[in-house]
Amino acid sequence: MNFKAIEAFLQKTFETEVIEGLEPKFKGLAPAKPARPTAKKAPSKKASKSPKKVAKKAQGKARFHDNQQDGFEAFKLPSKRTEKPANLGDEDE
Repeated sequence: MNFKAIEAFLQKTFETEVIEGLEPKFKGLAPAKPARPTAKKAPSKKASKSPKKVAKKAQGKARFHDNQQDGFEAFKLPSKRTEKPANLGDEDE
């Protein structure tokens, strides 16, 4: 498209000023490039292989836990956790 065709399409006239050393040039809008055909991929070799068996995760060693309570022993009782009181007395609000 050229400049005059765009003016006619938009039904508007555009004025250009000439600045010393610079000349206005308009080469038109470039047409849209045609879409490139996508290349066909060859069937992959990985798809033809049979799926491998997944190895099971090895179990860890048996551990003896001293921190678990087996029976009643006075010094092996779990420590009591105190609940923190909620902020009920906020006078700032």
